[in-house]
Amino acid sequence: MKQLIEALKNAQTELGQTIGFDSRNPHFSSKFVSLAACLSEIVPVLLRNDLVLIQQPGLENNIATLKTTIFHVSGENISSVAGAPLAKNDAQAYGSAITYLRRYSLLAIMGIAGTDDDDANGCSMPPAPKKGPAPAPAPATAKPRPPFQPAKAAPAGARTTPAKEANKTEENPDAEDVDAFF
Repeated sequence: MKQLIEALKNAQTELGQTIGFDSRNPHFSSKFVSLAACLSEIVPVLLRNDLVLIQQPGLENNIATLKTTIFHVSGENISSVAGAPLAKNDAQAYGSAITYLRRYSLLAIMGIAGTDDDDANGCSMPPAPKKGPAPAPAPATAKPRPPFQPAKAAPAGARTTPAKEANKTEENPDAEDVDAFF
């Protein structure tokens, strides 16, 4: 690993700590470095330092995966694997996820920043919606909800529980089937 580490040190010194932004995300009003900019900045520096980049995409359980490996001409290498769940199960979502993974994995393995530091706000919960006027009270004709009933154990061999049976109403005779999806 000594030759690989020496070559990576030289490449990182040549690259610096950041790559300039060249793209804008209109949905989040943020700037970022495109995959093309990452590759055009990083790959020539890797090659000058006897390093080669290989990124291998994959798909497992609706999660796009990417193995990023940097090889030194000596045969020494370093790898990382990253994954991203697909928003939809189609080629567009897969391509988008792979492009995202290629960019961020390359920046990460090279120790380079390429986006605004948002202090991890991008992976935190979205802000709570702003409070508007209070909802109107329910009409007087609405039936009050029954109090919560904790589930009781079903008799052996039963297909339903007493709590599910208690939740059946004329409006919702199939209440026992609700848990079938969970």
